[in-house]
Amino acid sequence: MTIPSGNLDQLVAALVAKPAIPFTGASGVPTVGGVYAITTHAGDCVHVGASQNLYRRMRENWGGGGNGADGDLIQKVQDGGCADDRHSGQNWMARHCGLRWLEILDPETRSALELRLKSVLQPKKRKK
Repeated sequence: MTIPSGNLDQLVAALVAKPAIPFTGASGVPTVGGVYAITTHAGDCVHVGASQNLYRRMRENWGGGGNGADGDLIQKVQDGGCADDRHSGQNWMARHCGLRWLEILDPETRSALELRLKSVLQPKKRKK
């Protein structure tokens, strides 16, 4: 199945239009598949992703996967110079980041939308 690019652009717009909730872990996040964006309060994108279980992924992003883990968001925050350790990385994200997500049950749409979000939002390493 090919997803028309216009449909992806509508989904990107829907995600960006959603109000961000403070990113402090997985509280309030559903256990279904979807895409998400973690942004600073200034609107800069920190991280974009897709998951079969948004709740589990937010727990992983908040808790981290350990030094060197490719998807370790806290390590990325540390590498960007915004934090010195895991605890200060979590504090930085809680103070500076918000979370938006869309529930997308179809795996192909989820994957295509994740790529489009990365292209449009262009996540960057954060600097202090």
